[in-house]
Amino acid sequence: MYNFVMTIKLYHYLTISIISLAIFLAFNIKIDSVRASEGTVELESATTDNYKCYASSIQMMDLTYSVLLTCRNLLYPAGEDIFNYTLWATPTDGKNPVKLGALGLGRASFKTKVSFSNLFVTIEKNSKNKTPSGTTVMKGDVEKITFLDEEVKPTSPQEEEPEEEITPTPSRSARDRLVSGLKRAAIVSLIALGSLIGLVFILTRKR
Repeated sequence: MYNFVMTIKLYHYLTISIISLAIFLAFNIKIDSVRASEGTVELESATTDNYKCYASSIQMMDLTYSVLLTCRNLLYPAGEDIFNYTLWATPTDGKNPVKLGALGLGRASFKTKVSFSNLFVTIEKNSKNKTPSGTTVMKGDVEKITFLDEEVKPTSPQEEEPEEEITPTPSRSARDRLVSGLKRAAIVSLIALGSLIGLVFILTRKR
């Protein structure tokens, strides 16, 4: 009876360990998703007109993204009875686009709690639309701020050697983190399972 109880307890411990590791991996992947929304966006024209906008996205302390945007060559009216340029964000979770707001005269700032990977602009007859229905005139993907990922090596003032070109260190993707985490989980599980089998064998022999 004692051996059976010990086996159940060890199995319970192993299960909790695997679940904890899975939560840890999910958290790391979520961090990657959040960082993916910080960066700059060059919105290029999707039409024959020379539209262009530049945006920056920074996550603030309240966990919202602050998007600052400036545009050039906006046409008014954009079409027959069309006076509204509307900015939308494409969520990283694959859900429907999120409306950020109207561009006005080409200078605007927005806030959103949604993590996104892409921005695009449509022309809308109704500025109150909650989903995009007009023509897409600009679009662009979020590009990481590589400057923040660079590793700068400290140099001594006496050194006279020419500076070496600093290249950004590529960050690990969510997929790489997941694969690495699953490998670690498999190793931990095998070790725990081996220990469990060994303990059961020892307890059985004592009988």
